[in-house]
Amino acid sequence: MLYLTRLAPALGRRKVLRRIVYLLVVSAVWAAILTPTYLVYRGEISDSNVLPSSPIPNFSQYINVSARISNIDTLKGSYHLTLDLLAVFDGPANANSLPLFTRANGERRANLPITLTIQDTTKAIRVGERLGSIDATITFDESDTRDYPFDQHLSNVDLIAQTTFNNVTRSVPMRISVNGAVPGFALPQFGVFADQSQDFGSLLLTLTIGRSGTTKGFALFIVALSWFLSLIMGYLALQVARKKRAVEPPMMAPPCALLFALPSLRNVQPGVPGIGASVDVLGFFWCACKQISLS
Repeated sequence: MLYLTRLAPALGRRKVLRRIVYLLVVSAVWAAILTPTYLVYRGEISDSNVLPSSPIPNFSQYINVSARISNIDTLKGSYHLTLDLLAVFDGPANANSLPLFTRANGERRANLPITLTIQDTTKAIRVGERLGSIDATITFDESDTRDYPFDQHLSNVDLIAQTTFNNVTRSVPMRISVNGAVPGFALPQFGVFADQSQDFGSLLLTLTIGRSGTTKGFALFIVALSWFLSLIMGYLALQVARKKRAVEPPMMAPPCALLFALPSLRNVQPGVPGIGASVDVLGFFWCACKQISLS
């Protein structure tokens, strides 16, 4: 602020103008930090909402599946997948299309018995029932939280739909779209594959779930803050040890308080695993040991 006064001597004589200039400078710095952070956050949401969908089956009747990812628990190695099912009547004309659905009282209902299977969860839809939805808990195929906040978790999900027509088991065509917008997480890799040889009745989702950019940034900020506070306490200790600075009672409180505050500061990080993750090796272990020695 003194630098601004030197650049514009008039600010030193005008108190109100000086305060306005200071406020504008602080607001500009604050906006320069918040705006990019918010844009990154909005971009991650948009990328997760607009995931690629499977091809439209070339059948006049098929099931449109809208999937939502939620309740990601990296500690348990699982997440929740909700599938909303919608009967489609106006698909591409095809003589091989099955009479899967019918309209009854303005509602779309099953005209044939349909069985949908997603991993270990199975839903049986009887004739005359609405399709409804399926809730399934999916376990990650590969999951390791030790690299937090740079950990990634892999999952492959099979979705199969079948029916019985003229005593013959037939595949039920499907199309799927996925909404992967989950606060704190991102999907850096996602793919959906439809088996055309099975008449689009078998779908495979492959996805990689990782931490969002805002989560990574916040976790690293906490690590940097821990180091910053710890270094300040170390600087005060050096002042006492080398320059023979008098030890005053108020100087004893901050190091002791920080010693007990570090674990709470570490646990503020969103979704942080138990002790032993990368953030502990980068900051918590060393800062805690430093505070113990200083205290």
